[in-house]
Amino acid sequence: MLKNIKKYIPKRKYRERSQFEKRKKKGFLEKKKDYKIRAEDYHRKEEKYKKLKEAARTRNPDEFYHRMLKAKIIDGEHIEFSDEKNLQDKIISNTQFINLVNFKKSQIENEKEKLKIDLQLKSNLFKGKKHKNILYYDNEDDVLKDEMLNKKREREEEEIKIDNDKLNKYKQKVKNVKQLEAI
Repeated sequence: MLKNIKKYIPKRKYRERSQFEKRKKKGFLEKKKDYKIRAEDYHRKEEKYKKLKEAARTRNPDEFYHRMLKAKIIDGEHIEFSDEKNLQDKIISNTQFINLVNFKKSQIENEKEKLKIDLQLKSNLFKGKKHKNILYYDNEDDVLKDEMLNKKREREEEEIKIDNDKLNKYKQKVKNVKQLEAI
């Protein structure tokens, strides 16, 4: 019976003691978890240092890398020099990329203007409400004309829906261009 009751009695939470007021001037009181983090970091760095030391010890002094042609040791400091040609190539490629982005942006702007104009024209056609009228025809020619007009209106309404889809695609393209510009 007692075993079951012990499960439901809340246990006191473990809390570590803080630094005493007298010792605050000595700095942060390191707990076990802090020590473990510091020790793991120290051992990781120590292993890396050992590997580098071993690689330097077993290095072949006659070994040659092409990168050595672009580097010099000046006042005991290893300095790498980059080719001016590489720098110019990078500048040219960056400007070409920027020009490409600007070109795409202007294309999208033009497409946007065209879509806006088309949308305005087509929305002006259908501003009024649709009324259902009962029509009486005298002959079959009038019936055919009316059916053709109805089909034409339906096609124009479908075109407006398509234009709305194009406008949504345009908005997506603008977002993509803004993301490219942010890069």
